Amino acid sequence: MDAKLSEQIEAVIDALTLSHTHANVVKQAMRRQRISFGLAYDNADDDIAQLIGKLRYTKRLAERREQAGG
Repeated sequence: MDAKLSEQIEAVIDALTLSHTHANVVKQAMRRQRISFGLAYDNADDDIAQLIGKLRYTKRLAERREQAGG
């Protein structure tokens, strides 16, 4: 049987959480070395955090649907 949608979303959140941690390490290294590639590229950790936030909301919506029997 396929995993519930909320469980699938949780797996993506877990993977992105690890990616967020790695991106933050890279960001700190870039700061220590005073390297910048511009705002669009220096804050990948923030972009990942936003994706995680959106997925958490999506997971809540999926859980509600699953509880309603849909």
